[in-house]
Amino acid sequence: MSEVIQGAESIYIVIGGELQDFTGQKFINAEKMEFVGIFADYEKAEKAWKSRALETVDNALQRYCIIGLNSALEQPQKF
Repeated sequence: MSEVIQGAESIYIVIGGELQDFTGQKFINAEKMEFVGIFADYEKAEKAWKSRALETVDNALQRYCIIGLNSALEQPQKF
């Protein structure tokens, strides 16, 4: 059984990929999404996000996002 520990460090991942169009949030191919990294604090995740986003600024459909995993980990899990 999974258990959430109070005061545990935060976990963030940064991922990115190419969107289907400018108006949506659906990626063209989820299997080709880029995993930038996993980070223990938001500031480091934001630095990685910004760096990668600036490298791909010429592709208007390329998007990167920061996802906080703690809220997902706090949900009851089935094993």
